[in-house]
Amino acid sequence: MFSPTSPISALKRNSKKAFTLPLIAALPLAAMVACSSSEEASQQPSSSETATNKQAQWPRTVTVGDHDVTVQSQPKRIVALSTEVADLALELVGPERVVAVTKNALDETSGNQVELARKVPNAIANSTKPDPEQILSYEPDMVLMTSRHDQEQSASKLLGASDVPTAAFSSSEFASPKALAESVTTLGKLLGAEDKAAEMVAKIESETEEILSGIDSTTKPKTLVLFARGGQKMIMGMQSATTNLVELAGGEPISPKGKRPGAVPADPETIVQLNPDVILIQDFHGQGKASFQELLDNPALADVAAVKNDRVQLIDAKTTSGTAGMHMPDGLREIADALAK
Repeated sequence: MFSPTSPISALKRNSKKAFTLPLIAALPLAAMVACSSSEEASQQPSSSETATNKQAQWPRTVTVGDHDVTVQSQPKRIVALSTEVADLALELVGPERVVAVTKNALDETSGNQVELARKVPNAIANSTKPDPEQILSYEPDMVLMTSRHDQEQSASKLLGASDVPTAAFSSSEFASPKALAESVTTLGKLLGAEDKAAEMVAKIESETEEILSGIDSTTKPKTLVLFARGGQKMIMGMQSATTNLVELAGGEPISPKGKRPGAVPADPETIVQLNPDVILIQDFHGQGKASFQELLDNPALADVAAVKNDRVQLIDAKTTSGTAGMHMPDGLREIADALAK
């Protein structure tokens, strides 16, 4: 037996006290841990805050076509050398962050953000040969362009060598609603305007889906697109923004070159051979059908289905070309209406 005064007996006598006190002492600690966890949870950023923080991360590298463009900080002095990128940049960030745009962006017959473009301090002459020295004189921290010609590609390389971030898009990156949406997303990343870009993309997608839902794509009329540039009357090649919209609108775009891209001269013999059901004339700078009237009045075209059935329609270059920007869904609707007549 253990004596009442043995150490083990003393431990038994105090066992209730010995275990109760630590439990009582643990309660404030548990409360503190719970409070701390609650505070930590409240301090975690919300999804919107996470998106904002992500948007604010610089420097960043953005892939444009086949090239990576590294941007050190949010661009504040943007130069836009084509109508496509000028219109979209102005809508994304406003004129306050743009120091120069192409003069086409100021033209009511070609630009879609003319009022904003007029607030930009400098306008650069429309040219297939951009002058890197002139561009650099504006001290840009971002140059946006569309490379269509060899000279533009050379200018892009020279600007890239100057350490000024230069994003050169291809025409194909504005040639359909899907491509346009992807390019808007890319521009949003380049300019630090992801939230606005997402809003614009949602608008493109919703409007396009609404229009497509009402299109009858069963008839597929053979559709020839004519356009005039520099006094020359041309048949539009495939894989252009306009022919892509024709296909989305339920038509079958046709060209002397088949499925290959590239425009060809418009002559009566070629049109007779193609015998389109519909002819669309792209109205450029308000020229209307006038420049094509002599061609359409040629007796050789009298039995061409589109001419015979009076299915020669005018469409607006501002909404049905690669420079349509946010108005591309309007161009899709315009072409769908023309094909339905």
